[in-house]
Amino acid sequence: MESERIQVRVILVFGDRAQLDTPWHSHRDPMWVPAALIAEQAGLPINELPGREFSATGDRKSLTDFRLVFDPRL
Repeated sequence: MESERIQVRVILVFGDRAQLDTPWHSHRDPMWVPAALIAEQAGLPINELPGREFSATGDRKSLTDFRLVFDPRL
């Protein structure tokens, strides 16, 4: 059974980690994920992650399969 997709937003990238706002994590208590993981899975450079919204699968401890929700470049 596939995990349900959730919406996440990259708040900022600090060093090699991205700070995420998720259904379980707010901007006051964000989730931290390797920025390279999101960039590779979504097909974006790391410096373009902040402010973008993605869908992902997983739970409050681990997320994967990041997909860009809206690409303003298209």
